[in-house]
Amino acid sequence: MLPVTVGFFLLVLAGMYFFSLRPSASALGEESVLAVLPFIDQSGDSNQNYLVSGVHEAMISELQLAGIAVKPRTTMAKYRGTNLSSAEISEELDSPILVEGALFRQDQRVFIKVKLIDGTNERYIWQRDYEADIEDLLSLYREVTRSIAGEISVALTPDAEERLAEKSPIDADAYELYLKAKYEASIGGFSNQKKAIRLYEEAADLAPEFGPIYTGLAEIYLLQGFGQMPSMEAHTQFRLNAEKALELDPSIGTNHHLLAMINVFTKWDWEQAEIELLKAIELDPENPDVHDSYCQFLWAMGRFEESVKAGEKAVQFGPSHHFAHCDLTWAYFAAGDLYNSKRLLQVTKDSFGLDCPYHSQFQYRFLLEEESSRDVYLRAIEELEKIYS
Repeated sequence: MLPVTVGFFLLVLAGMYFFSLRPSASALGEESVLAVLPFIDQSGDSNQNYLVSGVHEAMISELQLAGIAVKPRTTMAKYRGTNLSSAEISEELDSPILVEGALFRQDQRVFIKVKLIDGTNERYIWQRDYEADIEDLLSLYREVTRSIAGEISVALTPDAEERLAEKSPIDADAYELYLKAKYEASIGGFSNQKKAIRLYEEAADLAPEFGPIYTGLAEIYLLQGFGQMPSMEAHTQFRLNAEKALELDPSIGTNHHLLAMINVFTKWDWEQAEIELLKAIELDPENPDVHDSYCQFLWAMGRFEESVKAGEKAVQFGPSHHFAHCDLTWAYFAAGDLYNSKRLLQVTKDSFGLDCPYHSQFQYRFLLEEESSRDVYLRAIEELEKIYS
């Protein structure tokens, strides 16, 4: 047996080594923002992309709901498959702590490995393996969130603690349908939106009390009101699904973005809508969805220069955000900046294709402005009929 003094000395050294691997308080800081890297699919099955994407987004959402500052999903999307080092990503995002995740699925069992990286010196400071059946993934997300909060020394509020302690099983088939619907919605084309609605509705049939389904439907119908279906019908569906989401999960009342949209499309309360949007931006200043909605709002209010500034922030924070590019294109056009409108239209077409009403219309608007022959009008009508058929 080692002498007591030697044993104590070795314990001290071990403790010093262990804590040297952990980020210092100064490295974290009160204003630090976590960055959750896109999860890695270890199964190599592209058919599981919806699951990998869904788990990544759900983890970000749970961290946010727990009161932990975290970069939005759209900001992190560009780092999928990146060759940048953790130090380079950390510096680029001004996020000293990165979350890295990997996922493997076997039948209905999902295995997830989560790591924390101190980006300032490129060291792993914590890692843990988790596993759960599909129906228990919601509880798994909350378990991971509690672990991360403890590792970075974030004090959770009593409300957050209570939420994270909840067990929330969900029908496995319903959750898979929900994740597939969110994945289709994130792509954003005509056909993707229609498919997302169908998948959300199938999920609702299996799990009618799962509030996020109705939030997803509300978001889709909001988009459908811009040329995909009669605006009154789309806005009615938006209102019904938004109200259902709020009824099932009152905590979504903290989602000022959704409340703003309700004020715009069901109450026509412009003043309160702007208050909610500005509050949403204050709480989540790098969320491209909120800046994008504010861009649209300002544009509708005739405040075109402000609309452009909001749209530019949406694209800055969401470089892979489809609709942010579309709406900024329109904002430039409304502000009379045809050069930048045409420039961004081309960028948007190259990045996202033409399966989108919000920028495909521009192609023909500009064409008709530049030429006014009968053939041009007939060609434009023919192409628009293809898009809307």
